[in-house]
Amino acid sequence: MSPASLRHQLILSFLSALLGQFVQQRQAGIVVPAPFPMQLAQIRRGREPDLLFVAKENLDRLSESQLKGPADLVIEIVSPESRVRDRHIKYSEYAAAGVPEYWLIDPMAHTVEVFWLATPGEYQRIEADDAGRLRSRVLPGFWLQPSWLWMEPLPSAADKLAAIAGRAM
Repeated sequence: MSPASLRHQLILSFLSALLGQFVQQRQAGIVVPAPFPMQLAQIRRGREPDLLFVAKENLDRLSESQLKGPADLVIEIVSPESRVRDRHIKYSEYAAAGVPEYWLIDPMAHTVEVFWLATPGEYQRIEADDAGRLRSRVLPGFWLQPSWLWMEPLPSAADKLAAIAGRAM
């Protein structure tokens, strides 16, 4: 695998801070960035999502070295060499393993897709609301304006967290 691009890492840092602070403020669980393995019964070698969220009620799945079972939310940031793997292989594996929500971010295409496990093993796409925001079903109250990810430089996670909370900074 080729190393992640600078843009990939900047988006990952922004999302880790934004989602991490949101989760911490609500004491909703824990957010863990890569590299941290998620062991799934269907995949012998497991996966290392770019970012994963484990809800408070599932923290018993965490050990010091891995997550045993599916995360509640997984975010993958596409790179040129991971496009097929993230969009098709991981998409199918995560659905089969019961990952309730899967976010697929493609910096090259400037797209963010959010999928919800509507029925066992089958994702349904979550469409943006009228303001263009993508809302999590796993984390009520959390939303993302995809355009934030394409800003140069990336915005302050603290400012955007305030926007999510309905406060101006």
